[in-house]
Amino acid sequence: MAWLYFKQLPPIIRWFIRPALFLSLGLHALVLLLPLLPDRSTESDADDSIEMEEAAISLTPLPAEPTPFPTVADASPMPTPTPAPTPTLTPTPTPVPPPIPTPIPAPAPTAEPTPLVSSESQVEEPQVEADPDLSSPSPTPSLPPPQNQIVAPFTNFPHLLESTACGNQAPEGCRQVSGNFRQVSQALREQLRQQGYTVSSRDDLEETGRQVYTVTKDDRTRYLSIISSDLGGTSYVLAAEPVTQTEIDQIGTVQADLEASLSQLSTDAPAAIVQFAYPEFFLVSDQPRPEIRNLYSVNDTAPIALVDRLTQTLQTNGFQLSPIGEYGGGPVYEVSRQAFLGYISIAPTLDGNGSIIVQWHQLPD
Repeated sequence: MAWLYFKQLPPIIRWFIRPALFLSLGLHALVLLLPLLPDRSTESDADDSIEMEEAAISLTPLPAEPTPFPTVADASPMPTPTPAPTPTLTPTPTPVPPPIPTPIPAPAPTAEPTPLVSSESQVEEPQVEADPDLSSPSPTPSLPPPQNQIVAPFTNFPHLLESTACGNQAPEGCRQVSGNFRQVSQALREQLRQQGYTVSSRDDLEETGRQVYTVTKDDRTRYLSIISSDLGGTSYVLAAEPVTQTEIDQIGTVQADLEASLSQLSTDAPAAIVQFAYPEFFLVSDQPRPEIRNLYSVNDTAPIALVDRLTQTLQTNGFQLSPIGEYGGGPVYEVSRQAFLGYISIAPTLDGNGSIIVQWHQLPD
């Protein structure tokens, strides 16, 4: 029918229709061929989708695996494994040794603090051991060896045999004797010259009832004052300066001032004999030598450091201090004021950190 209709059309129209038909057929064929060309973008998308699927697939098996385990557990309720619990494996838990290692001493931590206390005591013990080492005689070798050398030419002053001390507080250099003072003067001059002393009269100091002499030995000079008393007796004093009867009467007061000055320096009185670094020079049968009058302990100052304090204290109270040597590990001094003439020494303590001031009636032999 279409062909008949076509034949009825005019020739010009039929001429236009035929080329258009062929053209449309060609275009359709071209369009059909285009999808056959490879599309790289689609391929890459496909690859990515494949990889995503593989990744998803690789992740999905993980949750899938635990599912079989519960299935096995569900399948385990088979009655056959019942003989497994029946074996005497229950005795195996019987190894009650685990409860045995848990004996009640473990919860008793009180035992632990006790070793701590013992360790502390052990730490204290070495300290206690160190203290006796200090207090023991062993440190004495660390102290310098004592050099007993006293240069005091007037310590063996030749007193008259019939003389006595001026009093309990008087030093050894103050004596009393019965008789005329001129006779006493002559006797004393003779004895002094016989023993090597140089004696010269001081006429400028002579007065009624008093005679003064300058006594020299080993380049040291003292003054011998011979004074007539109102009771018919005579007193004579060897001192660092000429003295009067009034000053002789005040010797006890001067002695007390000296002891008060030394007490100012003392930190602990009386000093214990056991503190001496060299007790053999100060003890006789565990008692102070008879020549010692007083002991003063200065625990916080060594002998070398104490000298300045001692000198300043005594000079402030009117005393003169003159070094005359060493004894018992420390210095010896002659102390004088007016008619008073005495001696003191400084001895080291056992630990070497302190000192003992020794006040002497007279110097030791």
